[in-house]
Amino acid sequence: MKNSSLLHKKNISIAGKAIFKKLPENNGRVPIFYKALTFFRDSFNCLLAFQYGQELLNSRQKTVINLIIRQVNQNQYSLAANIQIGGVYDFIPEQILEIRNRSASFDPNIDPLVKPVKEIPVYKGVADPLRLENYFAAGYTVEHLTDCILTIGEITMASYMYSEFKFSFDFKARGPSLD
Repeated sequence: MKNSSLLHKKNISIAGKAIFKKLPENNGRVPIFYKALTFFRDSFNCLLAFQYGQELLNSRQKTVINLIIRQVNQNQYSLAANIQIGGVYDFIPEQILEIRNRSASFDPNIDPLVKPVKEIPVYKGVADPLRLENYFAAGYTVEHLTDCILTIGEITMASYMYSEFKFSFDFKARGPSLD
């Protein structure tokens, strides 16, 4: 599917136009994915409510989940974007690669998080019980696990959108190889 016909300002929904004006203030730029969602009546509002609702996971933890799930989904746009975001949360390129490969030996609080996160989508919602035991022993709760699962769903949905609409890169891809 081509995205060029979708991304004309005349096609932005009324609700999308109001939100679209505020985005550069908060993010510095408007990602193409957000631009695309503003064309579809309530999609953008629903995504923002989902992304920015109350949660227990902090931004660094969500970035870790993003890096892992986008690796599982093999979406190049998403991987490149999260490599940049990973740098914002002080992950160096070697750490980003380690996270994407389901380990975080550099951080004893993040390592128990990355272990079950990849298994949840790969094994259709079932993580290894030993990995979950270690996850809970590290201080994570059932509520944290619920946030992880919701975040996995959100990232998977976004990856499917990127893949289906074939968004072009709207930024310079930097960081570790996308492979």
